[in-house]
Amino acid sequence: MHDAAATRFSVVMFSKTSCPYCKEAKRTLKDIGAEVHVVELDLLPPGTASQFQDTLDAYTGRRTVPNILLNGKSIGGGDEVEALHDAGKLVPLVQATGAMVKQKVILGVHNPKYFSIRNHPVVVFTKSYDPYSKEVLAVLGIVGASPVVIELDTHPNGDAILFYLIQITGRKTTPNVFVGGKTIGGSDDTKQLHATGELTLLLQRAGAL
Repeated sequence: MHDAAATRFSVVMFSKTSCPYCKEAKRTLKDIGAEVHVVELDLLPPGTASQFQDTLDAYTGRRTVPNILLNGKSIGGGDEVEALHDAGKLVPLVQATGAMVKQKVILGVHNPKYFSIRNHPVVVFTKSYDPYSKEVLAVLGIVGASPVVIELDTHPNGDAILFYLIQITGRKTTPNVFVGGKTIGGSDDTKQLHATGELTLLLQRAGAL
């Protein structure tokens, strides 16, 4: 029974509804955009739940919850998931399973509407505490552009978005400025384009001015 659940779904969490550590792990996985199949052991018949825990103990060495499996292999419980998340390793692990939600959902800023970089003339990915992000926003304000701003450190799917940005642009730093659906770089790049007058031209072509 455990084997079927563990192999049928890419990400499986064995949990209990009353477990605070399970709730934290669910929240972390949701925040990075993971699609998780949750088995709530306390909602199963006692005999079935006991069988699950016996099998989990034999299979993973853990009877406690949460117990999170990626492609049938346990990555541990709540502490291990948080440690992987803090180290920046959780998103790549989940991404490798194919269990991340689709790009348009990962980048969603308003539900149920979906967000796409190409649907907006100017998009800036920032971090709220980053001085370079503030410099870029100031430059864009000077030329009269009104960008869509996504703060990666406050967005619920910030880690997943950053992983996606690294894949498509090779950049992991902020700010990451998109004009007309294409990245123009970060703070130094944007300021240089502004100094040469090219930034205004790019913004005009994108319909941002």
